[in-house]
Amino acid sequence: MTTRAPYLILIVLLACFSCQRKAASVTAIDALKKLEATAEVGGAYDQYSALLVDAKLKVEAANASLEDGPFRSNLNSALDNYLDAGTVWKMALRNEPISIRAHPGQTILPKYSIQVNDQGFTTDYDAALDAIWTAARFRMAALTKEN
Repeated sequence: MTTRAPYLILIVLLACFSCQRKAASVTAIDALKKLEATAEVGGAYDQYSALLVDAKLKVEAANASLEDGPFRSNLNSALDNYLDAGTVWKMALRNEPISIRAHPGQTILPKYSIQVNDQGFTTDYDAALDAIWTAARFRMAALTKEN
């Protein structure tokens, strides 16, 4: 009877770890869904920015318990998309052109196939945000299927 006790304890611990991992994943996805909803309804940048900080913390917490794989990859990619959107939105508020020759444009513009003018920049923030949020919706759909 006592030789089974360590195995039972191990099984219980593994089950608890699995529940914690699932809870952290659900919490992270919920935080990303709030960003998705804010983007869809055209919320304010300040609200989006606060939600972005919350989502980043929750995704990082989930990463601590997730193994490498498609779910973790999609979770991090969705967060990256929303972070990129936040960057572009901030640039739009400053009326700052997004240049292919400077950070962050040299990363963001090709990543989402955002078109630039002959001088190598864009101020079409709506098109840029639409491209980024489309990528985020794709990742969110994949996360919903995997979870």
